[in-house]
Amino acid sequence: MSGLSSDKTIKRNSCFVTQTGFIFSGCDDRQSDTAVNEVPPQVDVIITRVVSSPVSIELPGRLEAFRQAEVRARVAGIVTERLYKEGQDVRKGTPLFLINPELLKVARDEASGALAKAEANYHDVADKLKRYKDLVSDHSISERDYQSAVAEEKQAKAELLSARARLEKARLDLGYATVVSPIDGRARRALVTEGALVGQDGPTPLTTIERMGPIYVNFSQPATEVMAMQSAIKSGKIR
Repeated sequence: MSGLSSDKTIKRNSCFVTQTGFIFSGCDDRQSDTAVNEVPPQVDVIITRVVSSPVSIELPGRLEAFRQAEVRARVAGIVTERLYKEGQDVRKGTPLFLINPELLKVARDEASGALAKAEANYHDVADKLKRYKDLVSDHSISERDYQSAVAEEKQAKAELLSARARLEKARLDLGYATVVSPIDGRARRALVTEGALVGQDGPTPLTTIERMGPIYVNFSQPATEVMAMQSAIKSGKIR
């Protein structure tokens, strides 16, 4: 309500205003009912505050066994049998492959015969040296013959040691014909099949044993991202 200096009657938007020194305004009943029935709008209120927020980075990862052992053929031969199931959990010493042992047995027997021959030769030469030692003291033989007997005894002893070593190697090779697991773990797929020639030019890979508990997870991240994060930490943007 406000004061005016003249008398006027104005019609605007179905509302009548009479001006006779004061203004009285009003609208029709339909507009009044509409204004009463209007629902006040709902307003969402958000209260903000400063909090610490973690920095999340998604990186590709690769699982890797805690221990991994490559099983290789240590002797040359033909694989005759696979003794495990791929994916099987095995213990240390569990047989995995069998390499044809026939030639290895022949080599062992040959080395055993060579050792017996070397032992017999050594005993003969040692007995000869013992007799020469008694004879040289009373000058029944020359010093030269005695020294020759000493040399023969040393040579026979060296041949005996070599024969023993060859027999031990032949026994080890025969044992290697049965390829066993070097550690506890899970045996992966076989890299060779029955009938394959292995160990001919070097130790042939046969399979891999992996120990799965515990386990490593290796992540890779671009160097630019690492440098950016280090820079943010130094500047105080990230703690």
